[in-house]
Amino acid sequence: MISATFLSLVLFVISLIYNTHIDMNNIIYGNIFWFYVGGISGALVVLFACKYMLSKIKPIRLAFSYMGMQSILILGFHGSIGLNAVSVLNEKLNIGFWGNPLISSIIAISISLCLGLVINKISLFSFLFKGTTISIKQSDIDSEKSVVSN
Repeated sequence: MISATFLSLVLFVISLIYNTHIDMNNIIYGNIFWFYVGGISGALVVLFACKYMLSKIKPIRLAFSYMGMQSILILGFHGSIGLNAVSVLNEKLNIGFWGNPLISSIIAISISLCLGLVINKISLFSFLFKGTTISIKQSDIDSEKSVVSN
């Protein structure tokens, strides 16, 4: 594993050195061979680094596991509610760093995760957004029967 990571890192650095300027938006790839070598080896370096961090560092593993379980909620709410909330905060507070996409994304994802906590606590929302069943207690059924019989 370490040798594959090192080989991927070396190939990635070599592709950075030997390839020219790359601009995928304007379809400028430079040398196409080094473009693909750099892309594949860079992706492998990131994958190996993530695998190492997830296996060795418990807080990172727990955070990513939780975000993975909440990924549908994050997908659904980060743009519609989270980023709109960030833009409203930006207008009201006039703080310059809100325009930073990284900070805006972190805040939007945090808002989505907080909404997920609220959704988990309210059974109707949990049913609507997550598809979980609404639990009905036997005492509620008994109390309904007594009301109907009276």
